Amino acid sequence: MQILLKEINFNINSLFLLIVLLILISLFCFVLLMLYYRLSHFGKKVNFSICSLKEDKLSPSEWEKQMLDLAKSHNQVRLTGYNFVLNDYNQVAYKKLNKIRDSISAVSTDIISLIPAARWLFDNFQMLYREIKKVPTSGTGYAVLPVLKGKEYRNFPRIYVVAKKMVALSGGHLNEENISVMLKAYQQKVPLTDKEIWVLPEVLGFCLLEEIITIADEILHMIDVKAKAEKFLRDKLADKRGPADLSALLCKTEDNLRLNYSFHAHVIYLLKNMSFDEASIQRYLEYHFASLGKQVKTSGIFLEEGKIESFLEANIRTFIVSLRDIDEVDEEKFFEEYSCLEQILLQDPDGVYQKMDLESRGMYRGVIVKLSLRYRLMEEKIAKDCLELAVQGREDLYCSHHVGTYLLGKGYPILKAKALGKPIPKSIKKRMNVCKKLEYENDRKRFIGRNNTLENPDSVVNSIAFSNNSGFCNDPIMSLRAQFCIGAGETVCISFITGVCGSKEEAIKIAGELNVSYRIDDILEKFRLQNNLELKYLEITRTQLNAFQDLISPVFYSAGIYRGPDEKIRRNFMNQSFLWKFGVSGDNPILLLTVRSIEEERIVKDVLKAYEYLRINRVMVDLIILINSKHGYLQEVDELINDMTSSLRIYDSGSEKPSFFTLHTYEMKPAEIDLLYTVARVVFSEKTGIYFTDTKENPYGLLEKNSL
Repeated sequence: MQILLKEINFNINSLFLLIVLLILISLFCFVLLMLYYRLSHFGKKVNFSICSLKEDKLSPSEWEKQMLDLAKSHNQVRLTGYNFVLNDYNQVAYKKLNKIRDSISAVSTDIISLIPAARWLFDNFQMLYREIKKVPTSGTGYAVLPVLKGKEYRNFPRIYVVAKKMVALSGGHLNEENISVMLKAYQQKVPLTDKEIWVLPEVLGFCLLEEIITIADEILHMIDVKAKAEKFLRDKLADKRGPADLSALLCKTEDNLRLNYSFHAHVIYLLKNMSFDEASIQRYLEYHFASLGKQVKTSGIFLEEGKIESFLEANIRTFIVSLRDIDEVDEEKFFEEYSCLEQILLQDPDGVYQKMDLESRGMYRGVIVKLSLRYRLMEEKIAKDCLELAVQGREDLYCSHHVGTYLLGKGYPILKAKALGKPIPKSIKKRMNVCKKLEYENDRKRFIGRNNTLENPDSVVNSIAFSNNSGFCNDPIMSLRAQFCIGAGETVCISFITGVCGSKEEAIKIAGELNVSYRIDDILEKFRLQNNLELKYLEITRTQLNAFQDLISPVFYSAGIYRGPDEKIRRNFMNQSFLWKFGVSGDNPILLLTVRSIEEERIVKDVLKAYEYLRINRVMVDLIILINSKHGYLQEVDELINDMTSSLRIYDSGSEKPSFFTLHTYEMKPAEIDLLYTVARVVFSEKTGIYFTDTKENPYGLLEKNSL
């Protein structure tokens, strides 16, 4: 034993193991710290008392006062940093909602029909499900939002606390007028950021949903009580009938059910249906309510239960109606009205900002948001600095009285310096035209040379001068060469711009205007912005854009890897006219998407974007979504597709023919499904996606696709 202790002491005293031990302890402490930071909010709740009773309801002036007090307590805020509160709370709410759904589905519809609040909950479950999906799909759960640094709600998103307070003050009666009163009062002291205003309707909806789930627990408790009442009556009476059998009910019940009005009201309701007389029912009441020392009548029991049910119904109705109203709010108009950035930039001295579209305005505001996050500055301060510079203007800047010049143009360094409190540059360095010689060639043979190709043209390899001829040529080419002379350490920016003009004079005029470097930069910046705006408007990435453009070829020229399974195509014996019963003319190329469940939401969204992009760019295609699901009450896939297609940016008012169709396999014959696969130029599925990566690498992989 002593030898072992000596060995242990020796090992611990060694320098290497001591360092390893310290590192392990440090890592362990770091992991504990990260877990505490990540999970500490689970032990906290943002609780404000709900003013639901009439005597507790507050006036709008009291709302303003309490919102001002709340704003004063939010003076310590961290502008940047990721926060998981909304996402974690959303997951908890999602699990609770699923439990509620399972509990209600397992209960008899007869019991649900007796509870008005339960009917409200059951009938609006699809809307609640859509609302709970908004936070993860929109990215709000992981968005960079200002978080509070105070002790009470530390590390909670500020906008979440504000939304909870608004729900509490209004008692759940939220509409645009109530929101306006409270939001304007709060922003008198603390202006909310651009991102906070944008996500506020969504966060308000989530807070309403949390309150609905809380009330749903009470509704489930009432459902459980009524189910126990049925079981109690069934077990005690069994198959017996008649007043003499009532003695079996004169027994003890569970402690929590002994004086429960809902329990006894349901028992009385069932006894009346079983034709028990009033005297027997009164004997039942006298036995169970003997401890109260007073007579309890049937009418009193039903009156007390009615109060409970009316209270639950009023509460859940209020929150569900408010949730519908919030869902119908025009987010763009809401943002324009309450965004501090928008109100400041609308004062653009040049009047250009007011005439811009929503995407262009969003790009301007995005620059301010990035500056704010990077340098920990208030967005309102940056916007005011930008407006001040635009009002003052500068002679050395093009469009110096436009706020965009300082956000996206040459004046950006000036705005950045002013916002950071640094000296403002007195002058902007202009780039001079250092081109010494410009040549052009339009003869392909002379440019390439004998026995050469475009990869090694003779004019480039041997530095042969261009002819500078612009006359007729049998084999034309367009080639430009600019020669520059620059010193050590200097740089040159070369811009080649091609265009078409109606006359030589017009070409010379345009060339003279573009001879100034900043005009060329403005043009290039304009086209870059136009391209970015198109991607932003359609909400697509560059990877998706490439995939959409790859679809154009198989749309016009059929390719095997994009089509349906060969087995279905060989099996088809119908012609195009059999599609007419579904409203599909077949005149345009058809894109076909097969969907089985809401788990395939991603491919649905991608295909709708592809269809939208092709139609906007005048590639006339028809999209058919084939839903392979069972017929039932809950059509979740249909709800999903309806939500996604409601925001399509396709304005085809001149067309009388529809180009988008939703079909169900249970409404079609197998031969008609084979026909769809045959006529479709492109067939999407969860396996292929929009990129068809697997099928391009393995062209024969489509033969192994599962049949519908």
